Amino acid sequence: MSSRLKMRGDGKSNIEVPFQETAAQREQNINGTTTKEEIQKLINSLNKSLQANRRKNYIDKRRYKQYKANIEKEYEIRRMESNEFLKGIKDIAKKSRKNGEDFKQQKILEFNSMMGNDNK
Repeated sequence: MSSRLKMRGDGKSNIEVPFQETAAQREQNINGTTTKEEIQKLINSLNKSLQANRRKNYIDKRRYKQYKANIEKEYEIRRMESNEFLKGIKDIAKKSRKNGEDFKQQKILEFNSMMGNDNK
């Protein structure tokens, strides 16, 4: 044998190597305890874990839906607040523009009265 084969093993495939049982497995097979009882226990534990996973997934989905709904509500509230804020700014701008025009008109009238022109 070459040194490469020694490094890889004895050259036998896994299929050729027979299954080796542990002492506990041999004892169970001899006593016959790995029958319906063990299978039933395994099935029950699998069913319980599946039910637990389903319950967890259901709860997670419900939490996600509630979280999403809360985010959407918060978004709507903030959007409405920002709309009201923008509307308030526009109202202030309109008022200040009107006040500015009134102030300008008042100064023009004062200037005309000082110059002796009563015409607008």
